[in-house]
Amino acid sequence: MKIHGTAKGGALSHKDFGVAFGGGGGVTAKSPDEIDDLYAWWDFSDSDTITSSGGYISAITDKSSNSFTMAQSTSADQPKVVSGSQNGLDTANFADKTDAWMSATGMNQASQPRTYFIVMKVPSSGYKTFFRSGKTGSPDNPSTMVQSMLQTATANQFSMYGGSASLTGTISGLHGTWQSMICIFNSANSSWNVDGTQELSGDAGNYLSGSINYIGVNADNANLYSNTEYGEIAIFESEISSDDLASLNAYAVDKWGL
Repeated sequence: MKIHGTAKGGALSHKDFGVAFGGGGGVTAKSPDEIDDLYAWWDFSDSDTITSSGGYISAITDKSSNSFTMAQSTSADQPKVVSGSQNGLDTANFADKTDAWMSATGMNQASQPRTYFIVMKVPSSGYKTFFRSGKTGSPDNPSTMVQSMLQTATANQFSMYGGSASLTGTISGLHGTWQSMICIFNSANSSWNVDGTQELSGDAGNYLSGSINYIGVNADNANLYSNTEYGEIAIFESEISSDDLASLNAYAVDKWGL
């Protein structure tokens, strides 16, 4: 088991000890790289992975072995580093400049199941995209979409779209709060989990195509921007086990102070 320290000079903070020795309700915490089938991992708290100018992020390096760099070359669309924003850790603010977003290319979207782990501040109510895999289509035409996690125009309603179907339901109390969310796309056995608890389950579709992944925008339609803060995002090429789901959530709770 790794110790995920953030303190300098060899000292570990109270937060670090919680991550190392099993916080999150007694569950052993695991970071994304301690869980099988890690496909991509972007961690905005890790300054070593960030390329920025004037505090605005032009690229973030993938911490998996696959090198899927998220990038945004247009300065007007770049998110901003917010120092110590959540639990003393840096975040990326996609609302500092209206409608900021980033993308990574060359990613295989050829199969399900797939698990998405997102630590973010859930936006105020309104139609907003959290993360999207694939390029074409829109929520109004999900048959042409790949995998997308977003909130609907109705307060407290959240949706997972996988093309041939969508999973939509009510999850109360998330807007404006930092959350650890784990979304599993596995056709009829898909689920949306918040803070380690399954909140939605059912058929989210099985359509897969395209190779571009987006943070904070509804892809080529250039709309439904998230306009919020992100901590980190990871993708796994499998449905992670219930034990790993609990361990990944414990990691997020301890690291991000959720």
